[in-house]
Amino acid sequence: MEIPASFEHVEVPEREYAVTRFQGDRERLNTIYDDLFDWLDHNGYERNTAEGVYWIESNRLKPVNPFDIPSEEIQNFDYDIAIAIV
Repeated sequence: MEIPASFEHVEVPEREYAVTRFQGDRERLNTIYDDLFDWLDHNGYERNTAEGVYWIESNRLKPVNPFDIPSEEIQNFDYDIAIAIV
């Protein structure tokens, strides 16, 4: 597969993930990860922190690219958080 020289090809291997959809404002954003980590702890899971393991955060701010907007200007968020687990 050809990709532009300015891109880097990263292959994300198949893993088991805990996934949650986050929809909320900046105040709620400050607590969502703590809530997710608490859920993992209380349900017998651990974050997979091995080298080469990624978290995936996929935004739904279409047709807007969220990376074109300074994060402090975004008031409402809508994205999935996928954290690799063991």
